[in-house]
Amino acid sequence: MMDVFDLHVIRAAWITGKSYEEEYSIFKSGRDESRQIGKHSGHANDNGVGKKRLVELVYHHSGGKIIISEWRAGEILKIINKNIPGIQGIFHQGIIDQLSKDRTLVDPWGRKRTFFNKWGEELWKEAFAHIKQTIVAYKTQSSGLKIREGIPLIRMLYEGHDALLMECPNAIVSESIPIIKRIFEEPIDFKECSLSRGVLKIPCDIKLSTTNWNEMKNFKGD
Repeated sequence: MMDVFDLHVIRAAWITGKSYEEEYSIFKSGRDESRQIGKHSGHANDNGVGKKRLVELVYHHSGGKIIISEWRAGEILKIINKNIPGIQGIFHQGIIDQLSKDRTLVDPWGRKRTFFNKWGEELWKEAFAHIKQTIVAYKTQSSGLKIREGIPLIRMLYEGHDALLMECPNAIVSESIPIIKRIFEEPIDFKECSLSRGVLKIPCDIKLSTTNWNEMKNFKGD
């Protein structure tokens, strides 16, 4: 589904009550307020950080352009949880159950992390975010290494946690794009993970620009 639908827009449609097509049309027209709220409400629900933190996330990542009340943030989180009840009921509970054994989580590559904070919500929130953030960061970094090895003429300029900014000679852009996309979208096998099983492919978007690096220094990924 992630190859066809924008998950942030799906959440925006849940929140506003509009159809997916309506919200996607709004986003493509250049107005991304609803999508931004959908994006950060999903992250807030995944990480169990609550309504106050959602207000801060939306404000910060929009550069202060989007302001929602704490009450509204709470209502948004209720909508998200209603549509994806498995996050709190299965994922969060699975994290807590695993931590109760030895306070240790294992990511899909078999790397372990033990949590030493005082037992309770703050420790749980840290753990909720760990697997997802680890997967994204490691996937980005390992993809960058493979791309640099496979296409030596590409130069890495910036890593933004979930995105890479690369410089590529014009002569090899066309042949490089499918290679980059294939590397980024190599499936992640969760057989070593302490919580999940199965295989996940994270879709990759590639944006081209002839802008020089000085003008791209504030680049942020999505």
